[in-house]
Amino acid sequence: MIAFYTWSRPAIYLVTFLIDLCVVSASLALVCSFYRFPRSRKWFFETLLELFVLIYILYCSVLHGEALEGYNQNIYVPAGIFSSKVSAWIFLGVLFFLLPRSIYVAFLRYREIKTGLSAFSVKNAINTMPTGILFYERDGYHLLSNTKMEELLGIIFGVRDRQNVNSIFERLVSGDINPECEKTVFEGQIVCFLPDKTAWMFTKTELPIKNKMYSQITAVDITERWRLTAELKEKNDEMRQKNERLKETLANLHILSRERETKRAKMRAHDVLGQSLSMMLRSIRSSQTLDYEQFLSLSKGLIDDLKSTRAAPNPLDEFDSLRQTFASIGVDIALTGKLPSDGIKANLVLDILRESVTNAVRHGYASCISMQIDLYDDVYHIIITDNGRASSDTTTEGGGLTGMRKKLEEHNGTLMVNSRLEFVLSINLPEGSSNV
Repeated sequence: MIAFYTWSRPAIYLVTFLIDLCVVSASLALVCSFYRFPRSRKWFFETLLELFVLIYILYCSVLHGEALEGYNQNIYVPAGIFSSKVSAWIFLGVLFFLLPRSIYVAFLRYREIKTGLSAFSVKNAINTMPTGILFYERDGYHLLSNTKMEELLGIIFGVRDRQNVNSIFERLVSGDINPECEKTVFEGQIVCFLPDKTAWMFTKTELPIKNKMYSQITAVDITERWRLTAELKEKNDEMRQKNERLKETLANLHILSRERETKRAKMRAHDVLGQSLSMMLRSIRSSQTLDYEQFLSLSKGLIDDLKSTRAAPNPLDEFDSLRQTFASIGVDIALTGKLPSDGIKANLVLDILRESVTNAVRHGYASCISMQIDLYDDVYHIIITDNGRASSDTTTEGGGLTGMRKKLEEHNGTLMVNSRLEFVLSINLPEGSSNV
């Protein structure tokens, strides 16, 4: 004890501070050891050991306090562990050992609480979850909820009722919520839209645990899912509308195709009958006697031509065939220039020429028809004239001229008729490849 009293005052205060640190660290180690899970035999002995260490440090603290009180009053009491110099150093050595040891044990036990399964770790874990969770008993008594659920309940209801959870869920079902929020039902579950435009789905689940029923309410953020669902619904509606329009278009296309085939059949009958009848009429007008063999030859293949499907021969060959056919009845067809290089447009020009020849022979008693084709500025300029008798009346477009005009319009072409001095057809037809 005498050796201890010979130390300086700062050294004694340092020992006092060291004892205080030991008491605090040993107390933390004891508390952390006690709150660990699971409660096993190992837990019991380790907690008992920490309690013994704390009691020992407190005992040393009491002895040190008595010695310090005697030192301050100049009363030297040679007793306890301070009776010799060696004992004093042993006392300090024990304190220097117990201090880091208690700090290490407290840190180790706290980490076990954080990572192990305990009430603290469970509460800490669910508080970090982005999903709201609430557990309560059947009578509505609140058991456990995390921070996110309490935050959501505060926004939706304006208060945080932790006692009767049943009333909260009933208000949620009935829609008795904050006016700034909106409630709806999605896939059989309640969805609330918060003022920050987020969507939360609330689900209630019954949990039987040890012959007792508990209830769980979860709140899941479905903002992104809701947005994708809305976009998917919008696209489905758009696809449904497009599907309806497609069905309508296909139906109209079927009707249009049927009308087009009918029109082609009519035009085909008009061309064949017009050509044959014109040739017959020409023969009648040019002869006083009726040549039975000639009329039989002209009419023999008429029905077969109407039944046959029109092929697409070489335009020049078809022109030669047309010229030879009308040449047999004394009608000359002259061509100046070249037919369009595009086969469809070349056949279109030949169809117009055939119609023009038919009209000239039938109505104007023409014997010579000429067609001039010029190409400049990527446009075919076609003029068809004949030496037939001019009409004193204004020309009225019938099926033939109307059909020619419609055919040209399909290829962005135009047709003009001049019948004042002589019958002239002026046609403009772009050179570009046909899209029809």
